[in-house]
This record gives sequence, C-alpha cells and structure tokens, in this order.
Amino acid sequence: MKKLILISILFYNYSFTQEYLEWKDRTVSPVVLEVNDLSAQEIYQRISSWVDDTYVSPKKVLMVDKSDKVRIRGISVHAFKTKGLGQTFWYNLQHTLTIDIKEGKYRLTYEPEDILTSEDVPVMWDLQYYYNKKGKLRMGAKEMPGSFNNYLKGLTISINDAVSGLKKKDDDW
Repeated sequence: MKKLILISILFYNYSFTQEYLEWKDRTVSPVVLEVNDLSAQEIYQRISSWVDDTYVSPKKVLMVDKSDKVRIRGISVHAFKTKGLGQTFWYNLQHTLTIDIKEGKYRLTYEPEDILTSEDVPVMWDLQYYYNKKGKLRMGAKEMPGSFNNYLKGLTISINDAVSGLKKKDDDW
C-alpha cells in the first residue's frame, strides 16, 4: 500500500512538472509550452489579453503583433539582484520577449538586452560582467542567477496561466 501511494505521488509530481525560461550557461534558452486543446488563434487571443493586462502601454512595447508571432520589447522590473558593500542592489533588464505560436503550443524566447538600475538608468556593463574569465560568478553576483531565474519562472507562469485559462480576470470589485 505504501509503495502504491509513493508511486502515485511521484507520478502526480512528474506529470505536472513544467519547463520554465531559465538563465543557464550565460544565456536564456527558449522553452516550448504545450496547450493541446487550444488552436493557434485562441493562443494568440489569450497572449494578446496577457499583453494588455501586463503592460501599461501595450502598443508601445509590441514590436510584432501577428497571429503566429508576438514580439515585445519591455523592461523586466527587479529582474535580478546582486550584493556589494553590505547592500542588495536590484536591477531592471531591458529585454525582447518573442512568443511564437502554433496549433496547441507556443515558444517563449527571452533575450536580455540592457541592464538598468532600479531607477531605469542604463549601466555600462552587460550580464557577462558578473562572470570572471574562468566563467565563475564574481563575488557579489552569487545571487544573480537564482534571483533572475525566479523572475523568469514567474514570467513563464504568468504567461502560461493566461494562455491555459488558469488566471481569470477579477471582476469582483
């Protein structure tokens, strides 16, 4: 009986695992998410609604808005943090987010561009600055990958919830 319960728990956890955008090996790899019961048009409509709900000025951030591709150039607020001199520094990140749409699935591609301070002032370095010549993280940047991956995971979940219909608009105000 115990084995049956253990196997069912493992199966349950495995069946609901999801891929997320992830900062790994100094880059963000694209991720494909499947929503088998939705047509490409339905996925596009839900992504369009997500863009409208997420961005203050959706028309300003949309670079491409076609039924098979949506490209957004925006700013990730508090995308990652570093520590130095006993303080925590949060950084924003200008990025391009491309969402390619097909029947029953869509692909997220996140491309980091410029690093900005929390006041949106550009800094003079890119994400590679946080690594030394041997490819190891610099002293104050130990929290950068974890905090950036938390941001990317939240972004992936936000989009997936909107596309899969898990997030409903709150009309009870």
